[in-house]
Amino acid sequence: MAGSRRREAGGIAGLCRLLREHGGAVDASLRRYCGTSLRRALAGDLTARLDPATEPDLERLTTSFNEMVDQLSARLERDRRFAADVSHELRSPLQTLSAATSVLEAIGRGAHRPGEIASRLGVAQTTLSKLFQALLDASLVIRDIPFGVSERDPKRTLYRVGDPALRFWFSVYSPHRTRWASYD
Repeated sequence: MAGSRRREAGGIAGLCRLLREHGGAVDASLRRYCGTSLRRALAGDLTARLDPATEPDLERLTTSFNEMVDQLSARLERDRRFAADVSHELRSPLQTLSAATSVLEAIGRGAHRPGEIASRLGVAQTTLSKLFQALLDASLVIRDIPFGVSERDPKRTLYRVGDPALRFWFSVYSPHRTRWASYD
């Protein structure tokens, strides 16, 4: 272990000495070899690669550079996909919440049949079935089925706001928001 550390330290010291003595020539040669690809990669062109056949003595450097650019490219692609997925996943629930609020508002303002609700919202009645079910599951609305009407007949089903606080909101506060705002 101690011997390998000495060799490692000697190797690093030797490399430092070599670079001090011949640094200018090594630096210029590396710039010529790596310059264009490195500038392209730094500018965002992640297709830039070094050709190992050009300088066989620098094969390790070439391999490391190309692997680094591949890893960076893969990482940026993963980040891009993640951002797109998160954006989609957030957009979907927010749209659902907004639509559910609109349905509640329509019911609270007196539209009780699915057809009335759909026409107030300007959407097809068939698009509301999942929203109605979600609102029923959350106990925010109550479905009333008139006597003698089948449960499978959605056109005659009546919906009303089930939560007392929401009923108060839609019957007392919401229609007179501007008046209530002037009391603040």
